[in-house]
Amino acid sequence: MPELSVLPRVAVIMAGGVGERFWPMSRRRRPKQLLPLAEGRSLLELAHARIAPVVSPENVFVATTESLAQVIRTEAPYLQPENVIAEPMGRNTAACLALAASTIERRRGPCVMAVITADHLIGEPDLFAATMHRGLDLAAPGERLVVFGIRPTCPETGFGYIELGPVCDEDPVLPCHTVARFEEKPDLATAQLYVESGHHLWNSGMFAWHTRALRAAFAQHAPAYAEGMRAIDALDAAQPASRPALARVFDALPNLSIDYAVMEKAQNAVALPAAFPWRDAGGWEAVRELLPQDEGGNACAGKTAAVETRGSTLHSTGPLIATLGVENLIVVATPDAVIVCPRDRAQDIKRVVSHLASHGLEEFL
Repeated sequence: MPELSVLPRVAVIMAGGVGERFWPMSRRRRPKQLLPLAEGRSLLELAHARIAPVVSPENVFVATTESLAQVIRTEAPYLQPENVIAEPMGRNTAACLALAASTIERRRGPCVMAVITADHLIGEPDLFAATMHRGLDLAAPGERLVVFGIRPTCPETGFGYIELGPVCDEDPVLPCHTVARFEEKPDLATAQLYVESGHHLWNSGMFAWHTRALRAAFAQHAPAYAEGMRAIDALDAAQPASRPALARVFDALPNLSIDYAVMEKAQNAVALPAAFPWRDAGGWEAVRELLPQDEGGNACAGKTAAVETRGSTLHSTGPLIATLGVENLIVVATPDAVIVCPRDRAQDIKRVVSHLASHGLEEFL
């Protein structure tokens, strides 16, 4: 193993999702991570800017799908084009990270890797950078798999949780804990108990580990991925001639998250409680928090007219949205589509996408 002082540090930004809950703005060829949803910049650009103080630009990689790789290379000039890693098909995060680790080791050798995503809204960038540095320091010896957890601010039922064990690495600002267990998305009553306990974190889906530690975890807990990595190692996945073989390897891998494949089983998983503001940009309710609100509690962007309207989110990149006498709605308009739904049904917008796909309306996807 290389000396820690010279061990390369890399970052992988996972950016393969379509963002169905952001329809109609998010489309297959222009998904949510490329939309200027915050600060006039795309979520991918914001993720890249956050990790820049931690990892040098040549060591920032993006893992995405084959269909999005060229779009990202074109629209993200701040990335090195060869650092866009294209998955031949979507096979969940365990396969994504197996491909990323194999590709990066081919280019950089064994290294310590931070894993972040392009669909988070995160504040206090200096604190984020300090937390990432701490996580990479913990991961560098190759003995721990680090998960970054978020102190819950409400009984959120849409996130997985981490139950903390004892402190295993003291630090006055960022102590590290063993992981007692990973918890699935709870019901509301259970989520309330988690928040009140003070011993649970939201699972942010961000990690740090030595690439050798990830390989060892796959070998112990999910051998199909260890075998898949060895097959990928024998290919040069970036070369067009290798893509059919890579697709065959990928298609044979189980469709599992990295949490389920490895982290929930690993005895060397540790949790780092993060204090920076964090929000999963899972849908229009998250964007609402970024927009100014009028006296009626309406969050509006683009051409809108909210008359006798309360508590609604109006977002237009196309025609004028005018509302009268309504409340707690989401109305989003693009040049070719409009959606209207109650705010408490925001997570169900992906059902509209499924409906369009099954009724021959592919041009709107």
